[in-house]
Amino acid sequence: AIVQYGHGLFGDRSEALASHVADPANAGRWVVVASDWRGMSRLDLATLARVFADDPARFRGLPHALAQSWVDALVVGRTVRLALTRVAALRAIRLPAGSGEGSDGSAVGEPLPIRFYGVSQGAIIGGGYAWWSGDVRRAVLGVPGAPFGLVLARSADFAPYEQALRWVTFRSSREIRFFFALVQLLWDPSETGGWLRSAADAVAAAGAPARPAGSDKDAADATGASRRSVSGDQYEGEGVRVLLQAAIGERQVSTFGADTVARAFGVHTLRPQTRAVSGVDEPAPPLDESSALVEGAYQNEQPRP
Repeated sequence: AIVQYGHGLFGDRSEALASHVADPANAGRWVVVASDWRGMSRLDLATLARVFADDPARFRGLPHALAQSWVDALVVGRTVRLALTRVAALRAIRLPAGSGEGSDGSAVGEPLPIRFYGVSQGAIIGGGYAWWSGDVRRAVLGVPGAPFGLVLARSADFAPYEQALRWVTFRSSREIRFFFALVQLLWDPSETGGWLRSAADAVAAAGAPARPAGSDKDAADATGASRRSVSGDQYEGEGVRVLLQAAIGERQVSTFGADTVARAFGVHTLRPQTRAVSGVDEPAPPLDESSALVEGAYQNEQPRP
């Protein structure tokens, strides 16, 4: 499979070379590709500093840059998939049983499926990208959350930036929270929070438990109705299966954000879970083909931010 990787907070595409990506990729024989989240990458730190220090109104350019980064990622994924289908040597590879795609020993099919794996910011932004692209049928979101304004304001990584904002632009933390609440309207189209409804439709089509009664689309979701993506493709029948990996005690991405995503998607945990999550069912194993939330716990965990 082709696995698109989404990097973390103010990182870049080189993060895909790290062991947490490279090791499973080598074991599973994945082709890993990555691109920068423009607007929220390492190269954008200086620009963001000027925006917050000089003119917060210029923040509107950040979501536009992120939207462009989605287009970049879409083109990269499709280009790599097209190129691989033209490599005769790769088409002749036969995979051993249990290795994943083509594990029955048959030749690698074409075109190769595209999966998504994002961690931290890569999950917060990349979750929305996965549903928008129309190409992704499987996604793993590590320490996800939504909306971005909620997650960022509770992150331990944001503390020094908040101090700087209070010194330069804002008079209190309350003003900063109001600012994030307002700019969230601009942020929504280019992060998971703005795509929760569309993503829930795609997850439901893949066999996730039905959402609570009362939704105006319960009947359509229960029958696996298709969802059209911006790129023009449809989730017909198969839908999107997603694994949410949250971390209790995580100081960078609060589990409040992961809980929001889990409830919106209608996924479940697996009994026995580390803790009860409000609004998320906890059925007994074995798992079916639906999506799930899995939580780990840090030692000496602190109250969640």
